[in-house]
Amino acid sequence: MHRYNQLNKWAITCVMGLLVGLLLAGVSARANSPAGFLLGATGVGFDALTAQEQDRVLAAALSANATMVHAADAAQEVLLVERHQETKDAYQSGHWPRRGDAYIYDYATDTLTYALINLETGQVDAKQETQFVQLPLTEGEIARALDIAYADEALRTKLAALFFAVSGEPL
Repeated sequence: MHRYNQLNKWAITCVMGLLVGLLLAGVSARANSPAGFLLGATGVGFDALTAQEQDRVLAAALSANATMVHAADAAQEVLLVERHQETKDAYQSGHWPRRGDAYIYDYATDTLTYALINLETGQVDAKQETQFVQLPLTEGEIARALDIAYADEALRTKLAALFFAVSGEPL
């Protein structure tokens, strides 16, 4: 039993040492990263886009299309801005440009515009427009749809009755 306790203490010590080593390695990696990263201006590697990077991707996507006046236009909705998923070959090479995808829907033309923006150069690497296709609704679109539905008294009454029939609670 005494030998088991010694082995158990040794295993715990090894695991603790490994955890401390990993923690120190992570702190060291953060300390050696550029100040912009610490301030949240630029992500690295597989990190999600920072707020500043998302803004840059959206600005580049909007300026790349002369017909898009501004995403705040009532006829347009920014559906998604996210880090671009590179190919497996790019990841295996160990270096790939940091890029972002922007999806903007234009209700006036029923067109989804996709733009791939290279954050290192600020250039548009790819752009595609597709009509009659839309990503899932954004929170803004859902809120607008509810506002429209609630503004119609007859529709609101029907919705309230259906909701009560399904849930047993008032809307």
